[in-house]
Amino acid sequence: MSGRMRTHRTLFAVVLAFLVAGCGDLLYETPAPAGPPAMVAFNLQHTAQLQAVDPGVSAAFARVNQLQIVVSGGGETVTGTFAVSGSSGEIRASLEVPVETESQQVSIQVELRGGGGTLFTGQTQTTLVPGQTASPEIDLVSVVGEVAFEPAAPEALTFLGATLQLQARALFRTGDPIEGVEFGWTSRDPGVATVSSAGVVTAVGPGSARIEAQGGGTTGQVVVRVEPVAASVEVVPARLELPIGGEGTLEAVVRDAGGAEMAAEAVWSSTAPSVATVSASGRVTGVAPGEAVVEARVGDVVGEASVQVAALPPLVETATPSGIQPNRAFLVGQVNPFGLATEAWFEWGREPGLSDARTTPRGSIGDGVAFVEVIREITGLQEDTPYYVRLVAENELGTTRGEIRPFRTTRFPVATVRVAPSEVSLEPGGTARLTAEARAGDGTVLERSFTWSSADEGVARVGGDGTVEGVSPGETWVRAEVLGVSDSARVLVLAGPPDVETRSAVELTPTGATLRGTVNPGGFRAQARFQWGREADLSDARTTELQVVEGAAGPSLVSARLEGLDRLGLYYFRIVAENEAGSAQGQILSFRTPDVPVDRVDVTPAEATLQVGDTRRFTARVLDADGNELERAVQWTTSSASVVSVTGAGVATGVALGTAEIRAIVDGVVGRAQVDVVPGPPSAETLGAEEVEQDGAVLRGRVDGGGLGVGVRFEWSEDPNLSEPNLTEVQELAAGAGSVTIRRSITGLEAGTRYYFRVVAESEAGTSRGEIVSFATPGAPVTRVAVQPGLSELNPGDTVRLTATAFDDSGNALDRDVTWTSVDAGVATVSGTGLVTAVAIGSTEIRATVDGVVGTAAVQVLASAPTAQTLAATGIESGAATLRGEVDGGGLAARVFFRIGTDPALQDVVTVGAGEVPPGSGSTIVSQAVTGLAPDTRYWYEIVAITSAGEAEGGARDFRTAPIPVDRIEVDPAQAVLSPGQTVQIEAVPVSAEGEPLDRELEWRSTNESVATVTQ
Repeated sequence: MSGRMRTHRTLFAVVLAFLVAGCGDLLYETPAPAGPPAMVAFNLQHTAQLQAVDPGVSAAFARVNQLQIVVSGGGETVTGTFAVSGSSGEIRASLEVPVETESQQVSIQVELRGGGGTLFTGQTQTTLVPGQTASPEIDLVSVVGEVAFEPAAPEALTFLGATLQLQARALFRTGDPIEGVEFGWTSRDPGVATVSSAGVVTAVGPGSARIEAQGGGTTGQVVVRVEPVAASVEVVPARLELPIGGEGTLEAVVRDAGGAEMAAEAVWSSTAPSVATVSASGRVTGVAPGEAVVEARVGDVVGEASVQVAALPPLVETATPSGIQPNRAFLVGQVNPFGLATEAWFEWGREPGLSDARTTPRGSIGDGVAFVEVIREITGLQEDTPYYVRLVAENELGTTRGEIRPFRTTRFPVATVRVAPSEVSLEPGGTARLTAEARAGDGTVLERSFTWSSADEGVARVGGDGTVEGVSPGETWVRAEVLGVSDSARVLVLAGPPDVETRSAVELTPTGATLRGTVNPGGFRAQARFQWGREADLSDARTTELQVVEGAAGPSLVSARLEGLDRLGLYYFRIVAENEAGSAQGQILSFRTPDVPVDRVDVTPAEATLQVGDTRRFTARVLDADGNELERAVQWTTSSASVVSVTGAGVATGVALGTAEIRAIVDGVVGRAQVDVVPGPPSAETLGAEEVEQDGAVLRGRVDGGGLGVGVRFEWSEDPNLSEPNLTEVQELAAGAGSVTIRRSITGLEAGTRYYFRVVAESEAGTSRGEIVSFATPGAPVTRVAVQPGLSELNPGDTVRLTATAFDDSGNALDRDVTWTSVDAGVATVSGTGLVTAVAIGSTEIRATVDGVVGTAAVQVLASAPTAQTLAATGIESGAATLRGEVDGGGLAARVFFRIGTDPALQDVVTVGAGEVPPGSGSTIVSQAVTGLAPDTRYWYEIVAITSAGEAEGGARDFRTAPIPVDRIEVDPAQAVLSPGQTVQIEAVPVSAEGEPLDRELEWRSTNESVATVTQ
């Protein structure tokens, strides 16, 4: 047997020849086999070429002193261990292996040992034949015994980021090197140092790091220390400026050679402790003016900072004043002179910025380095007044002002109050101003707010500012009071001309209004009346009857009722009064009569009885007080939607048993109708027969007692009209059973015969019979079913009756039961008797099934034309209104819009509010706000609905917009100065709230014609 030797790097090959030979020095062998054994002979050698390329392998081979061979196969293992020597470069050995069969596949393992461990290993497989010698080839692998590092004891890394290149070598256990082994690198302490795949170590943090190299199945470890050394010290800040006695803190930042900060204690010192001292923690204190250098030393490395100690202007702090009184206070503060002779004083005044500042006397506070308290008293202050103060100090280096602080003086107690003048005389409606003065006990005048009151407000009233107004002739006293101290003045009210004020009109109706005004007769008996008309200047004025206001009555409300006015008319009015002392006219006001008010709403019917599910349309008549019918929009509501629901069109639906009120609301007026929802007769629906045989069948029906108990039976016979039917036994259902399906079996029938039946339900509310349904007992087979008509065109809600006839092979009509179905019940439904009801637009197929044979008919549901109705407009203003209408698209989507214009024939119109009503919406109320209308103008409008099935117009209606109200009258010039006899032209323009000029009639008048007159 021969073999090859290889290293881990497989850069060279060693030929090992395995030759047949006799037994060598065998240390161990297995018992001899019964048959002739196979022989394995070994000749292990290395070549001169290997020695030249890899002398470490050759040296290790020379130190081999033991060989172990293990042969395994056929469930047996033979082991041979030989004492050998590789010093000659060749090792020979042989081993007999028992073989039980003609040939046997075996596995061979070889191990060469020396230096106390394994140096080489190898394995292969071969086939052994009894009596023959095998010569397999085998690869030998160098076994790594240890890993060596270069350098073996690395020096410490002295800064973070420093690197070290490590080399790793693989060695045999003999210490001989193994070339070609590749290593992987790992750091066990990555917080201290990391290592790259090439063995480069980088310092990360102080400490010791275990670096491992893995190769050839063996791991080696070396320790690398990271011991940062201070390379620089930086003192922060580099320059410090302090006053005498001032303090500051310095910090030493220590860095290694890589520039990374490191923790290290610094030793602090000052080069001039007479100027500045420094503590062990770097706290610097200024001692005297001058400059010092403060050093921070770490080992042999020193950092330094410059400290400049200077005399400074004083440091000032203003405190809150104390001992505050109405006219004096103590000002407080403190000053640090910083070692220089210093004077201090206070600035104070009423302005927050002290632009009006006054000062206290200056005073010396010494030349120390600590704070000195400064206190000064100021007098002559005003009570309850805010003041501002700050402390000021000055030395040879400058002046320092402290923070401005506010304070407020307290109030003096009131000692006396005096009212001036002590007596006044005035006419009713006239005014006079009284003043009051409060003083302290020392005579100081105080600013106080007074409470004014009149002993008799029927004679004179007084305002909060002391203004007295005469009400009626007489005498009274007016008092001014503050904090319980008071004084009074005598007031005499003398008779004078009346004083009038026009008040707004009330109780407006379409044809009437109540005019109002106030009259103060001025102490004399006065006569009052109203002037009114349609012109703004009352040039067309009419007057109401005179009314008397007694002189002692004081201000009185006067009113007069007007009737016979125009609906929606604009009117102007004012009050006029006179007494023996003179006359007066109030200002002109206006009002507009409203539309006819709704007096009542009559709902028809006023009472109704519905069964659950039944509907009833209610109508509402809107009437005025004279019984005239008005066109108004009606809002429909229900008092209990759980009993009765109602639509916007007034259609009520019974929901559950009970009583509810249907309400029609118009402009806040409510009309009512009572609806009672009562049980109805039971419902009865005949269903198809089941289990139909030649002599019997099961009849079926569905009944609902409507909440009541019900008796159920079936009527049946061969007569289609069931004139004299057979009856099944009555089955009783309890009240509240709801919808129940009933089944009854009947027997004794004849084959091939048609029978008719229906279900009958009877309760205390009545009797209901289902439709008559037929079935036929089995007879001749059905081959064809004909349905008539074959095509039906309907609108939604329409119905049509279909008929179906079954035929046999001979064309004979057969009497059979028919089952009706609709392919699409969403388009059309069909009852058990063939009644088709159109539901929605579309097409479907109706099927009639008889004994499994189907006949069909087509149904097309077409859309109906739309409908439209124009409703009364609402929200009518001078430039806007809301148009309303009701449309129904007939199941289709409808495009809806309004036409509006001033042409009654609607030939010249504008289209507004184009929109769409979704399909299937039913009757829908549509509204559209329109703006930009002309004021006081009549408009005609109508609603239009268009669908794919046609167009509908709602009919023309009209409304009139309101005129724009006058907001003010602009007069130019607003003031004129004339000589007697001189004239001036004054222009006046009525203006709306938006500033738009209005075309209105104006009335000109002078408030004092003895001074100046004016023409119209």
